[in-house]
Amino acid sequence: MRHSSTLIAGFTVLCPVTLRFVTQDGAAVSPSGISQVTLRSSTGTQVSFSPRGTTWLACTQPVGSGGGLRLAAVSDVVHGIVISGANAAKTGQSIQPGITASPDLVAYFHDLTITAHDAIFGDATGDVALVTLPDHSVRRVPLGPAHSVTLDDMPQGSYSVSVATGHAIVFGEDVSLSRTATVDLTVISAADIAVTGGPVVTGVLCFLLLSRKRRTWLWNALRYRRKEVTSA
Repeated sequence: MRHSSTLIAGFTVLCPVTLRFVTQDGAAVSPSGISQVTLRSSTGTQVSFSPRGTTWLACTQPVGSGGGLRLAAVSDVVHGIVISGANAAKTGQSIQPGITASPDLVAYFHDLTITAHDAIFGDATGDVALVTLPDHSVRRVPLGPAHSVTLDDMPQGSYSVSVATGHAIVFGEDVSLSRTATVDLTVISAADIAVTGGPVVTGVLCFLLLSRKRRTWLWNALRYRRKEVTSA
């Protein structure tokens, strides 16, 4: 250094934060079932960490001000609360580490009821519900004598649902669980096939039981193929 200079140093301040988790109804949620929490800071950074114990988060940081520095408060927006592979976080909630040392983070949970019925006779059927969670693990839940089961407090997210019921054709369903929902699956049993006359009728039933989106796709594909054959 050839002459006198003034150096200004700024430091980011970290504050201890112990997160608490609750449902949309205010009930406590154990951190043991949460695999990861992700926050997006007002500084533009994103941090992911374990929900258990105390975490040190930036609560103030230096910013330029009139040729010098000043400390500005830092806030964080909750970007993810991962439970069983599903992001159950309430969007838009924020925390301020410098003000609240133990903020409550809200995660959404909903009930999912699963039933199944025979395609022809309409009777309740099914032995075990198969629920594929967002993390691709599969839960096997007995349906019981009433052939129905309700899974309480499932984190919001996307699930695939089917049932196991002997020698039958079961049409599974994808569920985007954003509220309490009921899934009623359709089962084509051996008795249905015998009554309706075999493979041809079974194929018609399969077509009718497809989702509207899949039926539209299949119908358009058949029409396009028919046009190709006609042109040839």
